[in-house]
This record gives sequence, C-alpha cells and structure tokens, in this order.
Amino acid sequence: MNIEFEIIELPTEQHLKYAAAFVEGELRIYIGNNLFFSENEILLLELANTIDAWLQNLNSDPTVPLIYETMDYDVPILTFEYVEGNYLVDSPWKQTAETMLVTHADAVNALKSFSTSLRRQMRSL
Repeated sequence: MNIEFEIIELPTEQHLKYAAAFVEGELRIYIGNNLFFSENEILLLELANTIDAWLQNLNSDPTVPLIYETMDYDVPILTFEYVEGNYLVDSPWKQTAETMLVTHADAVNALKSFSTSLRRQMRSL
C-alpha cells in the first residue's frame, strides 16, 4: 500500500488555529499496483489527525477500525476494517468495484508514512 498526496491549499495566518480545515490537497492510495482511491480537495491534515488518533488506539486494541469522516461530507470517506490480521479498505469513492485487503503491517506503515510526510512537507513550506 502506498499513499501519495499533493498539498494544494494551506491556511492563511488568520486560519492557522484551524489548520485541519484548511490544509487541502490531492490524495491517491495505491494497493498493490492498483489505484484504489484518487480525490482532489481532501482535507489532508484532518485525515492525518484521524490516522494519528487511530494509531495511538492500536496500542490498546489492534482491531479498532479506522474510519475517516470529514466535516465536508455526510458519509465516511475511507474505512479500514480489521479482519483476521488484515484490513478491508473501502471507500464510496474507490476506483474499483471491490474492497481491497491489506496486511496490518502494510496499512500501519503506509498510514504512518503519509502522516509523517505531510507534516514534514507542511513545515518546509
């Protein structure tokens, strides 16, 4: 699993306190060689915050699902449901008709990498 992103919009000085609502960009998720998810105008920092909270919860319960709900939409945009040591990845905006299965390690590594890379890139801008 690989997650790519591009920051399109950053908050202005007056909106820094609410940065999660203003860091917007493109997000692409590849599972294997397949493009699973591709969307513009995703709140990237909001997603990273959701991922970070989920990663902290994994220490006490590795079966807890990751559910990315955003203030911009009524339904979850992205879900990772735990199934026997793997995650079923799903989205109403997926590029394929099926849900995709990824290992626990692949999911955790890709999600950590996304969050870390996003924050690093934001600091450099």
